[in-house]
This record gives sequence, C-alpha cells and structure tokens, in this order.
Amino acid sequence: MLSRATRPFCPKSTLAEVLKWKNAEEILTKHRLPCLTCPLAKLEMERLTLAQVCHIYHLDLPNLLKDLNRALIKTKASKKAGQKRRKPHTTTRQKKAVKKI
Repeated sequence: MLSRATRPFCPKSTLAEVLKWKNAEEILTKHRLPCLTCPLAKLEMERLTLAQVCHIYHLDLPNLLKDLNRALIKTKASKKAGQKRRKPHTTTRQKKAVKKI
C-alpha cells in the first residue's frame, strides 16, 4: 500500500487516514464537516470514509477531494523545494587518489 505522501485522497479514504495529514483539519473545517467535534465520530473515524461523511452531511465530495488533493500537492512541492541537494560522498581513499593525480 502506498503511503499518504505518495497517493491522493479518494472517496474511500477514511476520516482517520485524512486527519493524519497536518493540513486536513483546516480544509475539513472550511467545508463545514461537523464530524471533527462529534464524540461518536471519534469512535468511528477508522471506518467512516469521506464518501460516507459527505453523503450523511450533504457535502460536496468532489470539491472536498479537489481541495484536499490540491493542498497535498502543494505540501509535496514545498517539501521537495526545501530539500537541499547533498554533495556526493567522497571517501578518504578517493581523496588521496585525486591528490596523487
């Protein structure tokens, strides 16, 4: 199974899976998802999918997925941009060989 960092959210993504991602709560709140504060939902987050939650609360699933995945892509892009390229590792033996040349 691919990790959250390498695959997009889909209708079958569980609420617990979505909430593992740091920006998810902000986006779910923007879409007025009431489950975040519901005590019963906290017990069922492992089983509740985005499709089920959107159906129950009459939320726009395609728009929610679009916003979640767009933010996920932005997060991935900013992480890649922030990573510094490493210099190739050179052993002491290689350094001595270069000095002899």
